[in-house]
Amino acid sequence: MKLTRRYMYNEFYGFSQKPFEVAPDPKFLYFTSSHWDALDAMMKGIKTRQGFISITGEVGTGKTTLIHSVLTNLDERVKTAFIFHTLTTFEELLGSVLGELYLEVTGKDKKTLLNQLVDYLSHLGNDEMMAVIIDEAQLLATETLQELGKLPDLEPLVSERLQIVFVGQPEFKNILDSPSLKILNQRIGIRREIKALTVEESRDYIEHRLKLVGSSTSDTLTPQAISEITKYAKGIPRVINIVCDNAFLGGFSESKKKIDAKIILDVIKNLEGPSRRQFEPMRTFGFMKRTPPIRRERILTSRQIAAILLFLLVMGGIVFVANGFLRYGPSERQGIASLWTSLFHNERPLVTAPQPATTKTSKVDVQDPPVERRRLPLESRQPAVAPPAASLRMSGSTEAVIVRKGQSISRL
Repeated sequence: MKLTRRYMYNEFYGFSQKPFEVAPDPKFLYFTSSHWDALDAMMKGIKTRQGFISITGEVGTGKTTLIHSVLTNLDERVKTAFIFHTLTTFEELLGSVLGELYLEVTGKDKKTLLNQLVDYLSHLGNDEMMAVIIDEAQLLATETLQELGKLPDLEPLVSERLQIVFVGQPEFKNILDSPSLKILNQRIGIRREIKALTVEESRDYIEHRLKLVGSSTSDTLTPQAISEITKYAKGIPRVINIVCDNAFLGGFSESKKKIDAKIILDVIKNLEGPSRRQFEPMRTFGFMKRTPPIRRERILTSRQIAAILLFLLVMGGIVFVANGFLRYGPSERQGIASLWTSLFHNERPLVTAPQPATTKTSKVDVQDPPVERRRLPLESRQPAVAPPAASLRMSGSTEAVIVRKGQSISRL
């Protein structure tokens, strides 16, 4: 429904097509002095075989639209490869370049890919060349940039017939200044920067787009609305497109032929969100900037869930047993520990053997028998204390004989 309404407002305002599409379209390219300078540098740099070219600019300033304009205007003798997926290895980048040239990739290793590229360049005519245009160059890995800087060293044909254009955000300049990219930095022959629009250029940009669809700012926007747009966008064409597109959609919903400042402020409020924080175009629309990887929630497998449940069950059992164990006194705890030890070591609870009774005999050699220490049952276990001497009393006699350790009885 929303998509239909966006196309319906074209008829309502008399537009031949949507004037503020976010997608790059060379037809709507608005050239400021910095755009003209960058376009001229790219065209001449490729034709004069400068080798490496660097074009930088903030997000939304029209760099990608400028690339499409270059691809459209280059001579047929210039074979082109447009690379916009830059989060790749050097080998993957070479494969993409060969794919853009409609060549069948015969291998995946660096040596095979380089040989195939050199072979392609060797079959070009003397008046032909190849241009590789890399968008979002600031996302290229350092290792990939180092390998690209070494390409001219492969063969003279590479430096003569291969041109590489880096197009990226301003941080790409800082990346090139790193010591590890000294060789590549020295080989860049042309550098240009696309700057944000001034307030006057922003007004002209809006007028330029409306004229291309058969309208004008005087017919569709009040001066106050234009002022709010330029103040909010801060010279970024992409932000201007987003604000204007939403403003015309809102005006169509309210059946207003002319967009006023109130509609613009409502659009800005919706773009900022409920927090009403200070808007920063470079942050909000800089979705191609280098950002930390998004952390995704891990989904546990059935085995992992079962292992976690088993662990919790075991821990619960340990807590339950420990809680019950602590309810007993010290002596009962010792008995329980002894029982557990006997169970785990396959031992039986033992009791202290009774002392053998002494009987009357004519000659008895009495020595202290070894005391057998055995475990008592839990109810009657007491520390075993050996008596210092054994007392022998004869039945039917009042005489007592005391036998000490190490002595023997020769006669009773």
